[in-house]
Amino acid sequence: MVNIFNRENPCKIRLSERARLSGIGSEKEIYKLVFDAKELDYLPGDSLAIFSRNDFNEVQEILGLLNLTGDERVSIKNATFSIRQALIEKYCVTHLTKRFLSTFCELLGKSEKAIFEKVFTDDNDGQYSLLELLKYFPSVRLTPDELCRLLKKNAPRFYSIASAKALQNDKIHLLVRTVGYRNFLGNLRYGVVSHFLNYRLKIGEYVDAYVSQSSFKLPDDPLANIIMVGPGTGLAPFMSFLYDIESKKKQTDIGQTWLFFGDQHEATDFIERDELTRLLNEHVLTRLDLAFSRDQETKIYVQDRMWEMRDELWAWLDQGASLYICGNASHMAIDVEKVLKNIAIFCGGLTDNSVEDWLSDLRSNGRYQKDVY
Repeated sequence: MVNIFNRENPCKIRLSERARLSGIGSEKEIYKLVFDAKELDYLPGDSLAIFSRNDFNEVQEILGLLNLTGDERVSIKNATFSIRQALIEKYCVTHLTKRFLSTFCELLGKSEKAIFEKVFTDDNDGQYSLLELLKYFPSVRLTPDELCRLLKKNAPRFYSIASAKALQNDKIHLLVRTVGYRNFLGNLRYGVVSHFLNYRLKIGEYVDAYVSQSSFKLPDDPLANIIMVGPGTGLAPFMSFLYDIESKKKQTDIGQTWLFFGDQHEATDFIERDELTRLLNEHVLTRLDLAFSRDQETKIYVQDRMWEMRDELWAWLDQGASLYICGNASHMAIDVEKVLKNIAIFCGGLTDNSVEDWLSDLRSNGRYQKDVY
């Protein structure tokens, strides 16, 4: 499979559908996005790299504070753009580089510099935007060329694809959670791309994107059994897996599939419930075990369900099943791997030393794969 599109040459894809998956009352906002992407090829497990656009109104405020009209021209890689277009499409205005901050500080007077060094510290690095900085220090003037030299380039964000080319054809599905928090200034800040995709990008509009190929792949043998652990939006690549397996089921026998999924509350956070139920009923998904952590006094997570099912889980692994993890790297993936080792020791009779070799063998054979972030 050859993709002609990449970071330097992205493809324009059209947003055709957006639906909220998390229920009213959920602490999370998760949306399913569907793009028309006829020109993009991908395999289950691949990601879609998306370039966002900065908010027009925010850019207008920045231009106003800098006494710029927005029509001033700048050169970027042998092409010219208005500074307005450059700030909307080409540069990041929400996270500032240390070089930018150092230059900005030198432009301040003595009293302003003292405020800057006290408020905008390294501890708060990345928690404020260019607009917030200019509102604090409106005396600063930067030229269009200085902005382009000091701001970092707009970088793509990567989202696991939640569809299968074999089944959804020219459509690409994503599961996107809106990231948001209040920073140390008390201002509400959003994830740059998640907010753009879930709120500002209108149905029918186009966005620049390309496929990022991954080593997170299904076994070559359609009869191989797989175990998937994906709470929250970690479900995304497993929807791609299951849809691909569903397409194969029409032509050949398939292996067994087991999914561990969870989140906070079943009533509001059981995303893709209808699709998972359908896949169960059609025997594409063999088994589904759920863990909703806040629905009882004692929190229950996917790793707890794995431990409860340890005998069956070990039997699957001992008979050649592959295990996949997708989701949070700093907590969930670590906890899942710890339980996996404990299962191998408790059910398989491995020692603390031999369990590491066992895991290493699984990895080298492609039977233990992680897509974590």
